[in-house]
Order: sequence, then structure tokens, then C-alpha cells
Amino acid sequence: MQNIDVSFALLPFTIRNNELHLLLHSESGKYRIIEELLSEESSLQKQVDKKLRMTIGTDKYYYEQLYTFDRIDHMKKPHAVVAYLTLISEETVKSEEIAPNTKWFSLLETPAMELHEEYMVKYAQERLQNKIQYSNIAYGLLPEKFSLSELQKVYEVILQRKLDKRNFRKKMQTTGLLKRTKEKYSSGAHRPAQLFTFRSRQVLFFD
Repeated sequence: MQNIDVSFALLPFTIRNNELHLLLHSESGKYRIIEELLSEESSLQKQVDKKLRMTIGTDKYYYEQLYTFDRIDHMKKPHAVVAYLTLISEETVKSEEIAPNTKWFSLLETPAMELHEEYMVKYAQERLQNKIQYSNIAYGLLPEKFSLSELQKVYEVILQRKLDKRNFRKKMQTTGLLKRTKEKYSSGAHRPAQLFTFRSRQVLFFD
């Protein structure tokens, strides 16, 4: 029976300038998805955690196993890739230094990639678009405290469409996922915005 090489791939997303961004790394002058061969020295989860911390410089992120993809490598051998969707807040991105040879790219301006990489990115984006509509997964892209306007902007960026402000706020406040804080945020001449936090920074679901 032919041996199959196994690697894991990281797809870290954040929101910058109201656009969804993906972190890629440069390999031989070409930007690609972050991928590493799986070692027998430790568990898959430990290797993924270590690579994420080394790449984005922090452990403040959300991640979940996305899917296991199969492809034929450059040696024409079967290869399995375990992909991980990762979410990082813009606040964390600004305060941490990413690994050398890595760069954030807007999904509107990603460089040309291999077909299997493009498929992984599309799959991750669709997972995010679906899951944000029935869970609190958005917490991975937000600071600990945020306004409802900031929360709505995250939804609009991910779903790629405008949302009605009144309906969005009504829905979010009826999910039971949010907790009102005692703080408000003031920006310019605008009325101070009430700040909220998620009741849990673990994945929860709602109808």
C-alpha cells in the first residue's frame, strides 16, 4: 500500500479596512497558503497551535478544523492536507508581529495560487459565511468589547452585503449571546456607543 504524506494548512483570517484578509507566506518568491508536513513527534493539535503562535505571534485566536483535502503533490504522490480556519481580531493583528515572509492579503486582491489552494480558501470563506449566521463565531474577529455597529460591520464584511441596522440589532439582542457592559465608546461628535461583550468566547449556537 502506498504511503500518503499528511500536512496541515492554516487559513488565518482577519478584517482590515472593512475587507476580509488572509495571511499567506512567501515560498520561493510566491505567496502560498501556510502549510507544514505533519511530524510524528507530537499530536496534530499541538503542532497546529505551535505553528499558529509562531506565525501570528499570539495565542489570541479562534480556530477549527475545516476539512481534509486530498491532492497529488509535485512528486505525483497522494497527499492529504488537514485545513484549519483561523480567526484573529484586527486589534490583535495590529499589536502583534507576524512571522517573516508572511503578509496579509485582501481576499479581493490575493495573488495567484494553486487550484487546490484556491479551493481551500473558497471552502473556508463559505464555512465562515454559513457558520456566522447560527453561532457566535464572530467573536474571533472582534476585540473583547465592541459596539453593535462594529459587530454589524463584521457580519456585513463576511456576508458581503448590507444589513438592516434595526433588524440586525433586534436579532442579535434576542440570541442571548451578548452582554451589555458598563462602558461606552465615544468617537468624534457622535453619540457615545454602548459596548457589549460575548457572554462566552466558546462557540455557541442559536436559531
